[in-house]
Amino acid sequence: MCLIVASGAQTPFGLRQGLRRQHVGLLVSVCTAPDAALIGSGVAGIATALGRQRGLLDAVALAGGAVLSLYGAQAARRALGAQALAAAAGGAAQTRCQVLLQTLAISLLNPQVYLDTVLLIVAVGAQRPAGLRLPFVLGGAAAGAVWFVPLGCAARWLTPM
Repeated sequence: MCLIVASGAQTPFGLRQGLRRQHVGLLVSVCTAPDAALIGSGVAGIATALGRQRGLLDAVALAGGAVLSLYGAQAARRALGAQALAAAAGGAAQTRCQVLLQTLAISLLNPQVYLDTVLLIVAVGAQRPAGLRLPFVLGGAAAGAVWFVPLGCAARWLTPM
């Protein structure tokens, strides 16, 4: 779950759209679906490609741990600094197409998404026995929904009536 929360641009964009109350359902769907597809295809592909090479899977898992440690250090540094997120009060409303294209770009053109899914989540899922991979993938997909649905829907409570 923490990897989905930390995946960068999706979270502030989702919060902004929720604050603006614009096409939140579309945003939630488009943020959740690619993550689920990347986790599912990645677990299946990496498990097949590296299934007999345990040492390589272990190396990928260790590299994932190093990346996760770096994320933790960066998050701690950001938490200690002063930051603010504000939705633009003015400006024209975005169309569904604009929100769709921006969300797809933020979701799929962000290299961090591939590092998170392939290097971290998928490396762990690929090490599961074959019978436990589907529940792992479903859990990863559910984690995305558990984050993005409340983020988009509850953001409206943060704005004045």
